[in-house]
Amino acid sequence: RVRKKGSAGGHNGLKSIIARLGTEEFTRIRIGVGESSAEDLVGHVLGRPAPADRENFEKGIAEAAKAAAWVLKEGADSAMNRFNGGGGK
Repeated sequence: RVRKKGSAGGHNGLKSIIARLGTEEFTRIRIGVGESSAEDLVGHVLGRPAPADRENFEKGIAEAAKAAAWVLKEGADSAMNRFNGGGGK
């Protein structure tokens, strides 16, 4: 998901970036990590994906790379129209 700006939403990495930049107004691309029934959410988010999830993980990374290139070439609005919502690929 491509967003032009927004809060950290509890994400410590984004909190750090916002603090360094002094603004929430920068384009970001969100990559889902799937749902977890694990109590250790940090371990789920930062750990290696399970072998069964590896293919989806790699597809997500490839799609995020395409979205990043699109943002740079065509702009964030165009990328949001192209990549958000799962349609029009």
